[in-house]
Amino acid sequence: MDDGVGRIVQTVRRLGLQRRTLIVFCSDNGPARPGSAGPLRGKKGSLWEGGHRVPGMACWPGKIPPGTTSDETILGMDLYATMAAAAGADLPAGLKLDGVSILPVLTGKGKLPERTLFWRTARQRAVRKSSWKLVVSKAGGRKRARKPDKQKPAARRETVELFDLAADLGEKANLADKHPDRVRQLRAELAAWEKQVSEGVTKRT
Repeated sequence: MDDGVGRIVQTVRRLGLQRRTLIVFCSDNGPARPGSAGPLRGKKGSLWEGGHRVPGMACWPGKIPPGTTSDETILGMDLYATMAAAAGADLPAGLKLDGVSILPVLTGKGKLPERTLFWRTARQRAVRKSSWKLVVSKAGGRKRARKPDKQKPAARRETVELFDLAADLGEKANLADKHPDRVRQLRAELAAWEKQVSEGVTKRT
Protein backbone atom coordinates (compact mmCIF):
# COMPACT_ATOMS: atom_id res chain seq x y z
CA MET A 1 0.00 0.00 0.00
CA ASP A 2 2.83 2.38 0.87
CA ASP A 3 4.47 1.69 -2.49
CA GLY A 4 1.20 2.23 -4.36
CA VAL A 5 0.46 5.56 -2.67
CA GLY A 6 4.07 6.58 -3.15
CA ARG A 7 3.92 5.95 -6.90
CA ILE A 8 0.82 8.14 -7.18
CA VAL A 9 2.42 11.00 -5.27
CA GLN A 10 5.69 10.72 -7.19
CA THR A 11 3.85 10.74 -10.53
CA VAL A 12 1.85 13.84 -9.58
CA ARG A 13 5.08 15.60 -8.61
CA ARG A 14 6.94 14.46 -11.74
CA LEU A 15 4.17 15.88 -13.92
CA GLY A 16 4.17 19.15 -11.99
CA LEU A 17 0.52 18.76 -10.98
CA GLN A 18 0.87 19.15 -7.20
CA ARG A 19 -1.02 22.45 -7.06
CA ARG A 20 -3.79 21.11 -9.30
CA THR A 21 -4.30 17.80 -7.52
CA LEU A 22 -6.18 16.99 -4.33
CA ILE A 23 -4.99 13.69 -2.85
CA VAL A 24 -7.14 12.09 -0.13
CA PHE A 25 -6.22 8.96 1.81
CA CYS A 26 -8.41 7.20 4.35
CA SER A 27 -9.21 3.75 5.66
CA ASP A 28 -12.64 2.23 5.00
CA ASN A 29 -13.19 0.72 8.46
CA GLY A 30 -11.59 0.01 11.80
CA PRO A 31 -9.16 -2.84 12.46
CA ALA A 32 -10.05 -6.50 12.19
CA ARG A 33 -8.73 -9.04 14.68
CA PRO A 34 -6.04 -9.05 15.96
CA GLY A 35 -5.62 -5.34 15.17
CA SER A 36 -6.08 -2.73 17.87
CA ALA A 37 -8.33 0.33 17.86
CA GLY A 38 -6.48 1.77 20.85
CA PRO A 39 -8.84 3.38 23.34
CA LEU A 40 -11.83 3.03 21.02
CA ARG A 41 -14.52 0.40 21.50
CA GLY A 42 -15.21 -2.14 18.78
CA LYS A 43 -13.56 -3.31 15.58
CA LYS A 44 -14.41 -3.76 11.90
CA GLY A 45 -18.07 -4.61 11.37
CA SER A 46 -19.37 -2.74 14.41
CA LEU A 47 -20.81 0.75 14.75
CA TRP A 48 -18.76 1.56 17.81
CA GLU A 49 -16.13 4.23 17.20
CA GLY A 50 -13.46 1.56 16.82
CA GLY A 51 -15.40 0.09 13.93
CA HIS A 52 -15.79 3.18 11.77
CA ARG A 53 -13.63 6.03 13.10
CA VAL A 54 -10.62 5.88 10.78
CA PRO A 55 -7.54 7.92 9.82
CA GLY A 56 -7.96 10.49 7.09
CA MET A 57 -5.38 12.68 5.35
CA ALA A 58 -5.52 15.16 2.50
CA CYS A 59 -2.83 16.97 0.54
CA TRP A 60 -3.24 19.91 -1.85
CA PRO A 61 -0.26 22.29 -1.90
CA GLY A 62 -1.31 25.93 -2.02
CA LYS A 63 -4.85 25.07 -0.90
CA ILE A 64 -4.55 23.06 2.32
CA PRO A 65 -2.31 24.67 4.96
CA PRO A 66 0.39 22.13 5.89
CA GLY A 67 0.32 20.58 9.35
CA THR A 68 -3.31 21.43 10.08
CA THR A 69 -5.79 19.12 11.76
CA SER A 70 -9.55 19.13 12.24
CA ASP A 71 -11.99 17.39 14.56
CA GLU A 72 -14.93 17.71 12.13
CA THR A 73 -16.86 14.49 11.48
CA ILE A 74 -16.39 13.58 7.82
CA LEU A 75 -17.73 10.53 5.97
CA GLY A 76 -16.80 8.77 2.77
CA MET A 77 -20.02 9.99 1.21
CA ASP A 78 -18.62 13.54 1.44
CA LEU A 79 -15.81 12.81 -1.02
CA TYR A 80 -17.96 12.96 -4.17
CA ALA A 81 -19.33 16.41 -3.31
CA THR A 82 -15.83 17.54 -2.35
CA MET A 83 -14.19 16.38 -5.58
CA ALA A 84 -16.94 17.98 -7.64
CA ALA A 85 -16.49 21.27 -5.79
CA ALA A 86 -12.71 21.14 -6.13
CA ALA A 87 -13.01 20.57 -9.89
CA GLY A 88 -15.67 23.26 -10.29
CA ALA A 89 -18.05 20.68 -11.74
CA ASP A 90 -21.75 21.43 -12.07
CA LEU A 91 -23.91 18.68 -10.64
CA PRO A 92 -27.15 17.64 -12.39
CA ALA A 93 -30.10 19.84 -11.49
CA GLY A 94 -32.24 18.31 -8.77
CA LEU A 95 -29.55 15.84 -7.67
CA LYS A 96 -29.66 15.47 -3.90
CA LEU A 97 -26.43 14.21 -2.38
CA ASP A 98 -26.11 12.51 0.99
CA GLY A 99 -22.67 14.03 1.46
CA VAL A 100 -21.45 17.63 1.58
CA SER A 101 -18.31 19.34 0.31
CA ILE A 102 -15.58 19.47 2.95
CA LEU A 103 -13.48 22.00 1.02
CA PRO A 104 -14.11 24.71 3.65
CA VAL A 105 -12.63 22.40 6.29
CA LEU A 106 -9.67 21.34 4.15
CA THR A 107 -8.73 24.90 3.22
CA GLY A 108 -9.29 26.25 6.73
CA LYS A 109 -11.97 28.68 5.56
CA GLY A 110 -14.97 27.33 7.44
CA LYS A 111 -16.78 24.53 9.20
CA LEU A 112 -19.41 22.04 8.12
CA PRO A 113 -23.07 22.71 8.83
CA GLU A 114 -24.53 20.83 11.77
CA ARG A 115 -26.05 17.57 10.61
CA THR A 116 -27.34 14.30 11.99
CA LEU A 117 -25.42 11.22 10.85
CA PHE A 118 -26.70 7.65 10.57
CA TRP A 119 -25.25 4.17 10.22
CA ARG A 120 -26.83 0.73 9.95
CA THR A 121 -25.63 -2.87 9.80
CA ALA A 122 -27.49 -6.17 10.17
CA ARG A 123 -27.13 -6.10 13.95
CA GLN A 124 -26.66 -2.43 14.85
CA ARG A 125 -28.05 1.01 14.11
CA ALA A 126 -26.48 4.26 15.19
CA VAL A 127 -27.24 7.96 15.02
CA ARG A 128 -24.98 10.85 15.96
CA LYS A 129 -25.96 14.46 16.56
CA SER A 130 -23.26 16.84 17.74
CA SER A 131 -21.30 14.87 20.36
CA TRP A 132 -24.24 12.61 21.24
CA LYS A 133 -24.34 9.12 19.78
CA LEU A 134 -27.08 6.53 20.16
CA VAL A 135 -26.36 2.87 19.39
CA VAL A 136 -29.15 0.29 19.14
CA SER A 137 -27.89 -3.31 19.05
CA LYS A 138 -29.77 -6.55 18.61
CA ALA A 139 -29.24 -8.88 21.53
CA GLY A 140 -27.28 -12.10 21.15
CA GLY A 141 -24.67 -13.22 18.68
CA ARG A 142 -24.98 -14.90 15.34
CA LYS A 143 -26.95 -18.12 15.51
CA ARG A 144 -28.16 -20.63 12.99
CA ALA A 145 -31.76 -20.25 11.98
CA ARG A 146 -34.05 -22.74 13.64
CA LYS A 147 -37.75 -23.41 13.95
CA PRO A 148 -39.47 -21.15 16.51
CA ASP A 149 -40.37 -22.67 19.86
CA LYS A 150 -44.16 -22.59 20.08
CA GLN A 151 -44.00 -22.60 23.85
CA LYS A 152 -41.62 -19.63 23.97
CA PRO A 153 -42.65 -16.87 21.57
CA ALA A 154 -39.67 -14.98 20.19
CA ALA A 155 -39.13 -11.58 21.79
CA ARG A 156 -37.28 -8.92 19.86
CA ARG A 157 -34.68 -7.77 22.31
CA GLU A 158 -32.25 -4.92 21.84
CA THR A 159 -29.75 -2.87 23.78
CA VAL A 160 -29.98 0.91 23.68
CA GLU A 161 -26.92 2.93 24.60
CA LEU A 162 -26.31 6.68 24.62
CA PHE A 163 -22.85 8.24 24.74
CA ASP A 164 -21.40 11.73 24.91
CA LEU A 165 -18.34 11.34 22.69
CA ALA A 166 -16.93 14.68 23.80
CA ALA A 167 -16.38 13.23 27.28
CA ASP A 168 -16.36 9.50 26.55
CA LEU A 169 -14.72 8.63 23.24
CA GLY A 170 -14.31 5.02 24.37
CA GLU A 171 -18.10 4.62 24.72
CA LYS A 172 -17.89 3.19 28.22
CA ALA A 173 -20.60 5.16 30.06
CA ASN A 174 -24.15 4.45 28.90
CA LEU A 175 -26.19 7.61 29.62
CA ALA A 176 -29.50 6.36 28.21
CA ASP A 177 -31.22 6.20 31.60
CA LYS A 178 -30.05 9.72 32.50
CA HIS A 179 -31.24 11.31 29.25
CA PRO A 180 -34.49 9.58 28.19
CA ASP A 181 -35.70 12.63 26.24
CA ARG A 182 -32.54 12.67 24.14
CA VAL A 183 -32.89 8.94 23.53
CA ARG A 184 -36.45 9.41 22.28
CA GLN A 185 -35.40 12.28 20.03
CA LEU A 186 -32.52 10.38 18.46
CA ARG A 187 -34.59 7.23 18.04
CA ALA A 188 -37.28 9.24 16.26
CA GLU A 189 -34.69 10.72 13.89
CA LEU A 190 -33.23 7.26 13.28
CA ALA A 191 -36.67 5.84 12.49
CA ALA A 192 -37.40 8.69 10.07
CA TRP A 193 -34.07 8.12 8.31
CA GLU A 194 -34.68 4.38 8.00
CA LYS A 195 -38.11 5.04 6.52
CA GLN A 196 -36.60 7.45 4.00
CA VAL A 197 -33.92 4.93 3.05
CA SER A 198 -36.45 2.11 2.67
CA GLU A 199 -38.66 4.24 0.42
CA GLY A 200 -35.72 5.01 -1.82
CA VAL A 201 -34.60 1.41 -2.29
CA THR A 202 -34.71 0.20 -5.89
CA LYS A 203 -37.43 -2.40 -6.19
CA ARG A 204 -36.63 -5.76 -7.72
CA THR A 205 -38.59 -6.68 -10.83
